[in-house]
Amino acid sequence: MNSLIVQLSSAAAAGSMLLVLWAYLPLAWRLHDPLGRVLAAAATVLALAYLLRSAAWDWVHLPSGPTVNAVFNLLIVLAAYLFLRGRLLTIPEPERSHWRWWTAWAHPASRCLIPWRRK
Repeated sequence: MNSLIVQLSSAAAAGSMLLVLWAYLPLAWRLHDPLGRVLAAAATVLALAYLLRSAAWDWVHLPSGPTVNAVFNLLIVLAAYLFLRGRLLTIPEPERSHWRWWTAWAHPASRCLIPWRRK
């Protein structure tokens, strides 16, 4: 019974991520808006990372060594980078030049956790 629940939940999660991948992959190539394109690419990479990890561990039962895990982690880091690039694009144009993709999460400066950025 427990194994069936695990397999069903894995199939439901993989199926939902497949729908996300199917929905956002075309947008990553077709959108003209840079923010939309970056966020669609981030959602695509994140869904792909989940699907590959799920396929490897839940269905194919590949060994979960450090090398296999590193590949999935690198895809998730790529998705995080794309999401942060998207966050940078949401900062108003006059302020954007003062921010970088790795600090955009802290905008606006009034809520920033970085002491030298706080206003």
